[in-house]
Amino acid sequence: MLFLEFRPITRGRLRRSRVSFWLLTLAALALYAATALDYAFPGASATWIAWAAGLDVREVPSHPLLMWAAGHVVRLPWLSLPLRLNLMAAVAGALAVGWTFKVVWFVVFEAMREESAVTHASRNARFAGWVAALAVGLSLPVWQAATRFQPQIFDVALLMACAHLLTVYARSKRTVWLLFFGLLYGAGMAESPLFLVALPVMAVFAVVVEWKLEWCRVGRLFGTAVLAALALAGVHAFAARQFVLSRGLEVTLQAMLHVTVSVLREQAQAIGQMFPEHLWFPVFVLGLGSAALSFFAALRSLDNRRSWSAFILSLVLTIFALLLLFNVPFGPWGVVAKAGVVPAATYLIAGVGIALLTASWRALALLDDPVDVEIPFDKEDDDEPPLPHPLARSTTILFNAGRGVGLMAMPILVVAILVAGVLNVRWLVADNGAFADRAADEVLDGLGQRDWVVANGIIDANLLIRARERGQTVHLLCPYRARETHYTDAVRRTFTADTRFSERARLRAESLLAYSFHLFIDDLFSADTAMADKAICMGLPDLWYGAGLVPVPDRLFYGAASRTEDIAADKLLESHRAFWTRWQPFVEWGEGKPRQLGYRYRVALLRHMAFVANNAGVTLDDLKQPEAAFEAYLKAREIYPDNISALLNLFDAVARGMHPEMKETIERQLRDKVEHGRDRYPLWSLSRHYGYVRNVELFVRMGWQWALSSSPGSVLAGLRGAYAMQQDEQKRAALSAMMASLYEMRGDFKQSAAEYKKALERDPKNTFAISGLARLALQRSIVDEARAILENGEKAGAPRRQLRQDWAALYLVSGDLSRARVLLQEMAEEPDATPMTLAMLAMAMIEQDDIGAVETKVLPRLTKISKDQDGYFTQVIQGRVWQSKGKQGLKNARLCFQRAALIRPDVQALLDVLLTLDVSLEDRRTAEARALTILRQRPEHPYANFIMGTIRLEQGQYGDAEGYLRRSVADEKPMLAALNNFAEVLCRIRKLDEAEKVARQATELAPERYEGWATLAHVLAEKNLPDPATEALAKARQINADDARLNVVDALIAVKRGNPDAADQALARAGELSALSVAEQHTVTAVREAIARLRRTRE
Repeated sequence: MLFLEFRPITRGRLRRSRVSFWLLTLAALALYAATALDYAFPGASATWIAWAAGLDVREVPSHPLLMWAAGHVVRLPWLSLPLRLNLMAAVAGALAVGWTFKVVWFVVFEAMREESAVTHASRNARFAGWVAALAVGLSLPVWQAATRFQPQIFDVALLMACAHLLTVYARSKRTVWLLFFGLLYGAGMAESPLFLVALPVMAVFAVVVEWKLEWCRVGRLFGTAVLAALALAGVHAFAARQFVLSRGLEVTLQAMLHVTVSVLREQAQAIGQMFPEHLWFPVFVLGLGSAALSFFAALRSLDNRRSWSAFILSLVLTIFALLLLFNVPFGPWGVVAKAGVVPAATYLIAGVGIALLTASWRALALLDDPVDVEIPFDKEDDDEPPLPHPLARSTTILFNAGRGVGLMAMPILVVAILVAGVLNVRWLVADNGAFADRAADEVLDGLGQRDWVVANGIIDANLLIRARERGQTVHLLCPYRARETHYTDAVRRTFTADTRFSERARLRAESLLAYSFHLFIDDLFSADTAMADKAICMGLPDLWYGAGLVPVPDRLFYGAASRTEDIAADKLLESHRAFWTRWQPFVEWGEGKPRQLGYRYRVALLRHMAFVANNAGVTLDDLKQPEAAFEAYLKAREIYPDNISALLNLFDAVARGMHPEMKETIERQLRDKVEHGRDRYPLWSLSRHYGYVRNVELFVRMGWQWALSSSPGSVLAGLRGAYAMQQDEQKRAALSAMMASLYEMRGDFKQSAAEYKKALERDPKNTFAISGLARLALQRSIVDEARAILENGEKAGAPRRQLRQDWAALYLVSGDLSRARVLLQEMAEEPDATPMTLAMLAMAMIEQDDIGAVETKVLPRLTKISKDQDGYFTQVIQGRVWQSKGKQGLKNARLCFQRAALIRPDVQALLDVLLTLDVSLEDRRTAEARALTILRQRPEHPYANFIMGTIRLEQGQYGDAEGYLRRSVADEKPMLAALNNFAEVLCRIRKLDEAEKVARQATELAPERYEGWATLAHVLAEKNLPDPATEALAKARQINADDARLNVVDALIAVKRGNPDAADQALARAGELSALSVAEQHTVTAVREAIARLRRTRE
């Protein structure tokens, strides 16, 4: 049957099929247009709308044809932006429904060839097409995809258009339709991975169509394939070129290939994710598997060929079809919808399968018994009459069973399709996503003149869309997109174009964005004192603490104030009450069901609302408004009952005597949540996900994790309050020690030392404080002070055994490696040896060049005992081992230290080591970003200031360079290079007297180094003292005559003496201008101008 010639189709039948096509298409369009969303549905749909409107940047130009068409729709002046694009999806959905009818109608008509089947072929084909259109059009995924803008419905419509073109070619026999199919399918393969997955099936369909025609020619198929390949390459080239141009880059073959490869990589990932990791088997069976089996079973049943196996299979497939239609939880939609995916293609294929199955049941019910069934009889010559073969009775039963079951199954499936469609209306209504646009409006209403938003990924695209509709400007900083290079580049361009930021801030942004997006955000908030007038934070209030400000909860975001006292408590409470009242219906609606597409975003928004409400309560508590704070905590629990931070704050409030009538209830809730709940809440995650907890005693009792992850500013503020109220001297000493540790974590070593001393005044035997003070002294390399601290602690009664590690650290710093190693080996041999002990032992061994023993003995043991911990010490020691292997090991060493820094970001010494490695590896971009990070925490850091000053000097940014280098040379023992570069900067900004003083200090510090003498010569030449400059330059040449840059200074001296020819000769010896730094290039330019002036004067 598959390879027999196509049956002719009369004009009347074609006309009736066209009428049905238009009726179904227009009906689907009316249905989809009536239910199309007039808002941007949160998640993928809103993101695609933002991309289509050019409001956001993409990493990969996937679906280029859709974006091109959507770009034209975006420019239309009618209706709102989301509604226009959602109606575009409705049109695509309606066409997909219509083309589904045409394809199914053609297949069923062609499949029915048996004598009885032929007489019913036309009606049954039309019936099957209508059923397919209804099954597909009323299915929940297709309906959802057709009412909100996203690629799935357009992919489905384009795929059905290609299939329809093959049926047109089969009817008309015109080659142009086959070539058009190849062109469209090739473009589709560049457009969507769905076409790559469907390629084998569509290729077989094309071969069968060509074979069934009277003149089957392979050349046509080959030409179609070539045309498809050209279309594929053309669309990829078009998309790549447009994408490169949109990024402001030069269009090159390499750039276009890079973009195309990224598209192919994304398509491969999409194909790999088409089936879920969990419950993939029922998803496959109920979706594609059932559709494929229905197709092959229908080929037999529609042609009136019957068997018990096909009959039983059809019964099983009917049950599967009913499960699919009513969206069972383990079906394709029930599984993948939880991830926010709309399986429109799966349900289109499944709908076609259901239509073929329904048509098969109708054929079994209506067709006459097959006339070509042969039943064997005994033909031997015998006087007795032949007995009927047992198969005859079985065949009669099969025919009767097929007719009876078909009469029941066919209407059951049709009614099920219609009932499921009605039930799907309820799903569509319940899965309302208008809350995202409402939330975006709340944020935009509160922005004022601020336009930078640190987003949290919940309503980001909706913010951009609503801002465009309202005519506002919004720039999003999305930390979760830090790895997207095109996005970070767009942020860089936008930020550097914002003139409200200083030139210095924009220059820093260039460096930091090239290194770390997170570091850029952190530095921006901490460095810009006016950031509160420019930005808000959606979910990272700690950024304001890092900037020295106080976060102010406002609706769904956080502004900032200089002090808590500057916040008006009444206004804060009233604004939040009004907000809670407006959003009460949303809260009462609840989270919805996990299978709803908006479920994840609804839950995330509820959690975020509770997060802000809880922190509003903390702020009101700080403002001495306990009743208002209690109200906010209760509201946070009402909005999101799982908010444990609000529950802890309520527990603290009732413990202080507030609302005693609720004490028992709150205590029971907290006990159930913490002790018997399924979830375990690590304290370090509370402030990030649920909000701050005010009761500092919880921190003291529960450990350090909370303090490390929460804002040091807010925790320290709470600790100070607890310290002031605490009467128990032992607890006051513990609080002092904790405050000292937090100050040390922030890099505030003076305050940390003061707090440790306070702790020792109350408890001279406090080993934690003794160790902390000794550690601070050793960090400054003041060994005698550390020794005195440890000795005094032992005299006061502190156990020496508990201070052994500090003594070992002292021996290491003082260079007494043998003594340190003996002590550390003694500690390491104990069964409970800590990772720190082993790490210190490894350090001592590395300093003694015993690298082999470290790698074979210490490091394996350290790795083993750190297996269930963070592995910090393992990374540090591995890094030191690589570092000891010379230049070839520096990259691996840096990688190890970077991993260690991720584990322990509070260890500032790691940043110093990493900065040194960056410089050794000549990675200037990373060194610049790392130095800025260090300086944000420790503004006086000599080496980081030197690195930044040197970079700015090379860039010609002399003002910044002066500031950095002045701080660098303020150290007790300034580096020669820092003095040298500082003198160079002072010379270029014409502070010549100070420059000479600094240059002479450099020559006195290291008279054997030629750099200091060369800089002194340059300074003296600029002061118009050519003879002393010549003497200094001669000393530089005596030490190193090979540096061609000395000729630049020689040329400057010649100019000062009025000798342009000598100056020209000296510049010629200096070499290529491009080999010089920016500052040296400026000097060369100035010398050449001076030479020209001298020659004009002589003329």
